[in-house]
Amino acid sequence: MDRDMVISIDVGGTKTRWGVVSRSTRKVIATSVRPTEQRRSDIVPTLYSGGAELLQSIGVDWRVVHQISIGVPGMVSTKGEIYNCPNAPEWENLDVSSLRENTGCSVRVVKDVNLAVMGEWNSQHSIESDLVVIYVGTGIGMGAIVQGSPLLGARGLAGEIGHWVVQADGEVCACGNRGCLETVASGSALEKAATALGYEKETAVASLLKGWSSGEERAAAAVNSAIHHLGNTVADLINLLDPVRIVLGGGVIEGTPELTGAIASVARAHARSRRVTQTVIETSQLGNQAPLIGGIWA
Repeated sequence: MDRDMVISIDVGGTKTRWGVVSRSTRKVIATSVRPTEQRRSDIVPTLYSGGAELLQSIGVDWRVVHQISIGVPGMVSTKGEIYNCPNAPEWENLDVSSLRENTGCSVRVVKDVNLAVMGEWNSQHSIESDLVVIYVGTGIGMGAIVQGSPLLGARGLAGEIGHWVVQADGEVCACGNRGCLETVASGSALEKAATALGYEKETAVASLLKGWSSGEERAAAAVNSAIHHLGNTVADLINLLDPVRIVLGGGVIEGTPELTGAIASVARAHARSRRVTQTVIETSQLGNQAPLIGGIWA
């Protein structure tokens, strides 16, 4: 039987998305979403059952699957070892080898935004040698293509911009450091700011961003602060990497795509290069399908 399919699993801080992807067409065939499993003993069984149910829904089984590609929101080595995962701590040092035994498929574990950048690059921007993808969701992550190759670093841990220190005496981050970018500009930071302003927690971020979009004064300070820090981070990446294109995605950006223009304005004001206008800054056109498609190349 032809093993044309990949099961891509995009793990987020709050929800996990499964996708069946065709290697030949580079298209997502089917998807499903569940809350991210928080009980360590149930993580691998949930990964299996999510994939099995999705395959069953389209009338196939594991025999058509070439590979299972898992994107995790944390530090993942080139060997697939999950070192640090502040927004999904139960995943740290998790052994997923039983997935290989139970399915007969190879299994790859990589950083989630590295899946996204491979999806964006191979599907949308393959003619460009230098591409940066930034995801703003529960946390903040980055993947990059530099001179036609993924930027991984010596151990595969490159791109942890969510833990760049932007306020030396700032709040304690989930990673244990103080003043990380995630403490002031992530979905988690926006939720904290929104609940402090009295928004209902269940819809706090969406309500805060809606208030910002409509010019609501109490929402402006919190959201503009996040925009300021994200814009400065984009400027730093332009100064550091000189990419052709920077793509913004993740749940926060997807929900309010006009954030991209505001972030780009700050970046253009602070990037040093006079040629910065040649760096395209845009919202992802693939949205949450980018990491699923990227599983083909994990």
